Amino acid sequence: MHEVGRNPDIFDPEGGPILKANSIVVSDSVHLHSNGKDTRSHLEIGWRFHPRGYEPKFEWALRPLGNGVDIDIMP
Repeated sequence: MHEVGRNPDIFDPEGGPILKANSIVVSDSVHLHSNGKDTRSHLEIGWRFHPRGYEPKFEWALRPLGNGVDIDIMP
């Protein structure tokens, strides 16, 4: 997955997140920046799927390490 302005998420070809039928995808980080004028725009989102019946060897899992604010790093 990739958004302009951030690095892409790269998944092992043998695994990745499962998007089941009738899933709802929510992203709280998709945004556009104002240019100070009324401007029309659109956002394009694309997906690349494995063939029907594909079973990944590994399941993707999110392992958060903190909230990005309360992290202490020793000098």
